[in-house]
Amino acid sequence: MKAPKPPAPKTYLSARLKKLARYGATLGLLLGLAYFAPASWLGLCLERLSENKLSLTQTSGTVWDGSGQLLLRAHARKSMLATEPTFEAQSLAEPGLLIGSAFTWHISLSALPAPAIKVSVENACCLTAPLKLTLSPNFTLSPDREVSTRATGAAQAPPSWGGWVVALSDSQSNWPAQWLSGLGAPWNTVAPKGALLVQTEQVKLTLHPLSGEAPDLQGVAQITLKDLSSQLSTLEPLGTYVIRLTGGGLSAEVGAGAEAGVAGGDSNPGSVTLHLSLLTAEGRLELKGEGDWANQRLHFTGTAKAAEGFEAALANLLSVLGTRHDNTATLKIG
Repeated sequence: MKAPKPPAPKTYLSARLKKLARYGATLGLLLGLAYFAPASWLGLCLERLSENKLSLTQTSGTVWDGSGQLLLRAHARKSMLATEPTFEAQSLAEPGLLIGSAFTWHISLSALPAPAIKVSVENACCLTAPLKLTLSPNFTLSPDREVSTRATGAAQAPPSWGGWVVALSDSQSNWPAQWLSGLGAPWNTVAPKGALLVQTEQVKLTLHPLSGEAPDLQGVAQITLKDLSSQLSTLEPLGTYVIRLTGGGLSAEVGAGAEAGVAGGDSNPGSVTLHLSLLTAEGRLELKGEGDWANQRLHFTGTAKAAEGFEAALANLLSVLGTRHDNTATLKIG
């Protein structure tokens, strides 16, 4: 039998060009699909990440440049309306809170000085300035590996991919306090009303999706609950309260809190990723406490006390908040 003849040069070149053309068309289709992806796709991602607590409605534009209204499904018994005129909210057939002022966003890719995804979000209602996020790969050792490296003396261990770093620009924002009901008990029973003033400073979150390690949080966030009120009390407002969230380097703070008798004594300092403190700026209901977010759980201990002369008006609320003794209730989570 005669060996098959090799294809003619022109025939071989034509086959190669057709294959390259198919690859090019497929790649162009994928790039075009990604570039013109509708904004609703971002809403689907948001729902998945928030376990269907957050949604985007009335979306327009693309994933890269778009807008939409933000909806929180709070599952509250009563329809919630914003009490502050700056909050454009409305009740829905499905329990939840809708920020009527649209959020607009712009997403861009950056290669220098390191590959990163940059996100800018604007909203006339809740954001005083554009909120900027940067998502970049983390090429440093995770804290657990750093401890192991120091213990074994292998200081020359090369850095490895350690997940993702989410950096948040310093920001100030105003949100309706009704959104706290979406966190579940006891907020959905208290049904708070008022305003949430959020300030962040040098916040950076490191995620470890492959290793399963707990996220590492650095920076400070302060939440002021201004003119807080509740459906469980006729007093309006109850007061103004400050929640301070601190991440990174928490061992000293946790120890100090434990000595004061207000922090969760069963927390493992080595696993703490977030420290929380609560204090009263002014009000008829006095709140204070300390807590830690550790091992994907919140451990919080504090007290709620009725100011002198308001014991009867706050009796029901104190009974809901925790174990009550006279005009003081013990707050405990975890």
